[in-house]
Amino acid sequence: MNRHLKVFIDLNAIKNNLKIIRQRLTLGTGIIGVVKADAYGHGALEVAKTLENSGIEMLATAYLEEAIYLREGGIKVPILVLFEEPDPQKFLRYDLRAVIHNRKTLETLSKIMSSSSPTLSVHIKIDTGMGRLGFLPDEIPYLLKKIGDIKSIKIEGVMSHFSEAELRNKESVIQQIERFKVSKSEIEDFVKKEGQKAPIFHIANSAAIFTTNEAHFSSVRPGLSLYGYLPGELSSEELLPAMKVTTELLAIREVPSGTPISYGGTFITRRKSIIGIISAGYADGLMRNLSNKGYVIYMGKRVPIIGRICMDLTMIDLTDIIRVEEKENNEVTILGSQGMEKITAKDIASWAGTIPYEVLTTFGGLGKKEFINGDNKFVS
Repeated sequence: MNRHLKVFIDLNAIKNNLKIIRQRLTLGTGIIGVVKADAYGHGALEVAKTLENSGIEMLATAYLEEAIYLREGGIKVPILVLFEEPDPQKFLRYDLRAVIHNRKTLETLSKIMSSSSPTLSVHIKIDTGMGRLGFLPDEIPYLLKKIGDIKSIKIEGVMSHFSEAELRNKESVIQQIERFKVSKSEIEDFVKKEGQKAPIFHIANSAAIFTTNEAHFSSVRPGLSLYGYLPGELSSEELLPAMKVTTELLAIREVPSGTPISYGGTFITRRKSIIGIISAGYADGLMRNLSNKGYVIYMGKRVPIIGRICMDLTMIDLTDIIRVEEKENNEVTILGSQGMEKITAKDIASWAGTIPYEVLTTFGGLGKKEFINGDNKFVS
């Protein structure tokens, strides 16, 4: 269905961002590119192809079906499935890496896998302070004994997860890194005794890549930074936002002072006003709590959203930039640049009281995507 909302994905920006991330790392440090949730709304297959062609070492999805989709789309690099309970048959068929984060999974694998089973590569998740998934450090001896008994499991990696994306609490960050180091030492000793290759160790998110070198270990897991942003108040001028969202100006109306605008009359004009109606609403990802708070760009100028955002339409105040008869074009930019003005996912998140992750995944999940690769555009 054509709902007029267009989502443009600049694959060259993603190439640039991967390059910038790699420049932050010690030579030899690997990168596990996080492409879960349709690559944060940017199109998982096209982003994965771009990252693979740019030399990324591994990709990560949230669930099995996401990984299978990439494999069936031709992606060859290793793929780590972060949250799915591993079905050895499917994981082996599609050459996927499983994350083991609880005793139940180990018990199940010990029952269905024998020493003659094909080897399943796994990453062990350690809970160093997130309190969500993972083995606690004092469970490591049990974990290693169980894996030693199974034999057909190979520890390819060991991972953990920071408890806040932007890493503002430095004391907590240091504690998590130190806990991870203790587990790292125990697991390294075990793997060495088993005669296996040293595992990949990874805990660093986008913020840690740019602020905390001691968290880099042997690999890092960028997510948001691949798409042009850093979490929280962190920023980097070198990173390029990869998503632009536009729609059309459907109509322009001139109304007198005192006119209520949209449902509930939460905005009433204080002067004779020129109102634009755009073809986008909360069904398209323009969040309803942007009502009377957000902005869009028209004719290179930032203009306010007025009144409540509707399911399919949104009203904007054009009084200061045009007269009714001066309508020059239809394009309205919701996210991205137009002329000298720009609106970022962080801007929208700030107005809506959310985070840029939600902005990107929402628009990307609802809009029709067009991909830009050099001078070429294509729809997927």
